[in-house]
Order: sequence, then C-alpha cells, then structure tokens
Amino acid sequence: MGRPLSYDRGDVLDRALAAFGATGYEATSLQDLVDATGLSRSSLYAAFGSKHGLYLAALDRYRERGHAELARRLDAAPRALDGLRAYLAEVAADADDGAPPSPGCLLTNAAVEVASRDADTARRARTALDALLDIFQRQVERAQREGDVPAEAEASRLARSLVATVYGLRALAKAGVGREGAEDIARLELERLTR
Repeated sequence: MGRPLSYDRGDVLDRALAAFGATGYEATSLQDLVDATGLSRSSLYAAFGSKHGLYLAALDRYRERGHAELARRLDAAPRALDGLRAYLAEVAADADDGAPPSPGCLLTNAAVEVASRDADTARRARTALDALLDIFQRQVERAQREGDVPAEAEASRLARSLVATVYGLRALAKAGVGREGAEDIARLELERLTR
C-alpha cells in the first residue's frame, strides 16, 4: 500500500496555476514548478506524470472554479444585464493604462500558446469556450425574460458575440489598447446586446 498524500492537491494546483499564469507554459520550467508548489520533482511526477500533466490538471481546476464563480456572480446580479455589464467592466479594467500587464486568463493563454500543437490543451480550451457560451446564453435568455434584451434576438448568437468580446478584450489588454479603448468596446457590446 502506498503512502498517503502529504499535501493538498488543490493547493498544489493553485500554486502551479500561478506559475503558469505568470510566465506561460513554455517558459515555466519544472524547477519553477518545484519552487512554486513545494513538491519535489519525484512527487510532481508521481502525482501528475509530467509537467504537461500538471498543466492539464491546472487548466481543469482553473476552468471549473472560474466558471462556477462567474456563473454564481452573474446569477446573483439584480438583473442579468447588470451582471454582464459589471463583468465586461472588470475585463476591460485589465487594460489599465500604465499598470503592469495582467497575466490574463490562463485558458485564453492556453488557447493561444499551446492548443494549436497539443490536442489535450485544445480540448480543454474548447470545453472552456463551450462552458462560457452556456453561461452567457443563460444570462442573455434571462435578460430577454427581464425585458432588457429583445425577445426576438437569437440568444446563442448574442452569447457568441459576448465570448468574442471577452476574448478580444483580453488579447487587446495584453497588446496595450488602454482602458479607455477597452471600456469603449465593452460599452458598444452592451449597446448592441440591448438593440
């Protein structure tokens, strides 16, 4: 019988997430992960099989927690449009002028940096995209019931546009578009949503 784990898997994944988020998959070395998690190389290999295995497990944790929290926050908003407005404002705020760039969304970074050459990462990026589409579609449908979005609008199309706006804002923030430009894009998306 093997020895019981003497570490918290969730804590290890959170620390790995921070390391991957700070420098990206390629630039994060196994030693960086050892330093970040506090586990030895042999323990990391025993638990996750490889750096790539740890990365995939970290992506899963990031998606599960992040999407659950986003859905909870949006559902708790007094009106669906209020929740979407607050979320887009938060995403746009990452483009703050003069602030050090945020590492951004780990799943967006994974889609850009790794997914084109790794099927496992591509599947996780697609799963995350589908989950975000579902979250947004439910909020658009709620906004339609609340009378803030036209009832005849196709909720799935509006949800896809919201996802494209969020991913676009994250990319533009990394490119230095600035907060004013990002907020303008978010405002235009909300105006389009309510027409």
